[in-house]
Amino acid sequence: MKKLVFLLLFFSIAVYGQKAKNISSKNLVNFPTVSGPIQLTEEPYEHFFASYYGINSFSANERYATVLRTEIKDHLPDENEFATLGLVDLKTKSFITLAQTRAWNFQQGCMAHWLSTNPDSLIIYNDLRHGKFVSIILNVHTKKEKKVIPFPISAVSPNGKEAVSINFSRLRETRDSYGYGGGGQNPKIDQAYPNDDGIFLVDLESGEAKLIVSLLEIKKINKYLFIKSGKKQKFAYGSLN
Repeated sequence: MKKLVFLLLFFSIAVYGQKAKNISSKNLVNFPTVSGPIQLTEEPYEHFFASYYGINSFSANERYATVLRTEIKDHLPDENEFATLGLVDLKTKSFITLAQTRAWNFQQGCMAHWLSTNPDSLIIYNDLRHGKFVSIILNVHTKKEKKVIPFPISAVSPNGKEAVSINFSRLRETRDSYGYGGGGQNPKIDQAYPNDDGIFLVDLESGEAKLIVSLLEIKKINKYLFIKSGKKQKFAYGSLN
């Protein structure tokens, strides 16, 4: 009898173990093999991706990567110091110049995005034009501007038709390494929690924008998102990315 109980128990454990193995194998995530790091450029400049981390820098066909090139190495750039926006051809390792931008920083580049409306040809990036921060939709093959949007962008929707915009002048005042110089927007730094500034939703087809949540509303929702720095109030704009 003891032997029978033991055999039944052993059989049950074996069957349960096999089921558990099958279940776990179904839920197992198989990560692709990742190669070691490779150097994309070999020119005597500083090169870095033209957008913030977490934003895809590669075209859909994986042929090109958006990159910024600069000779600046030791200081925060201002509006008089442009960076060259270009592509790296991953087959030839050559750098293809596209445009110059004066709305950029080392942390986020010029916030370049490939647009899913044409993910192998169209990008959008930020620039300073006529004293205003704008975003430019550019065809990387013809190098022709398709549209100038009168707002800088911070993140683009998966469909490539909307974007989120923030105040990069205010960001330069509260978190300087992430904002832009040049006064392309009113920083409203004299207001701790303005009710007419915050996060905007931009229609990339019409070029229109609407405020979807103000800094004052965010303060009411969660005051701990703000950090007091002297008379200034820092808000974690980086959470948009």
